[in-house]
Amino acid sequence: MGRAFFGAFILVCSAALGQGYRPTPAQTCGSLASPRLGQGGGSALGHELLARLEEARSACEQAVKDQPNDAWTYANLARVRALARDADGALEMARKGAAMRWHTAQVLLGVMLAGKGDYAGAREPLLAAARWGSPYADYNLGVMLANGWGAPRDEADAAAAILKAAARGDPLAMQVLAQRYDKARAEHWLQKAAEAMHPELAREPLRISFQMDPSELVVWYREKARTEPWAQAYMGMLYESGQWMA
Repeated sequence: MGRAFFGAFILVCSAALGQGYRPTPAQTCGSLASPRLGQGGGSALGHELLARLEEARSACEQAVKDQPNDAWTYANLARVRALARDADGALEMARKGAAMRWHTAQVLLGVMLAGKGDYAGAREPLLAAARWGSPYADYNLGVMLANGWGAPRDEADAAAAILKAAARGDPLAMQVLAQRYDKARAEHWLQKAAEAMHPELAREPLRISFQMDPSELVVWYREKARTEPWAQAYMGMLYESGQWMA
């Protein structure tokens, strides 16, 4: 059982029992800032985290002080610092978490190094995170291969990496497959992505930006929402989160 799930479980049970339980900073940090995809996923969606970003950062800053040997808290703090546009602070925390071999910190470090143009340096932590089963790592490695960053451009290997991310539950990877790499099964991937109900942040620190056309996806989902309940639910989530639309 992931630590973020356990923390959220304790919060719910305690509230239900009316015991006045107060979560620790690490539990609050994890429930808000830990990403949902992959191991130990948190409870907050991206847009929910943004709405409580100041609270999340305060909790994560304190959690690192309370638990200086916990790589998970360093990774969570790195993510909220990055969302708060504290790039230097985020990089510092990502390096510390990655040195302790936490996959989310490795992904964050890889993305930030790639953002600086250090693609060779980015590959190592991303490959390490992929070995731990991180769908974000697979996705980012696919993006790098598709662009020829850090390795010769290879569409077949890029498709394989994006497929691996999709198989590990990444909805955005599923949508990229539908648009670019597996058009024969586009409807399968687009419906599967919608059913995950996981809206994507416009600027997710765990991702290297990838060129895609969301307008086509919105048109497709809107048409499906005329008759399909899963598409109606997903369109509602897109509006709620502000993904691809106001």
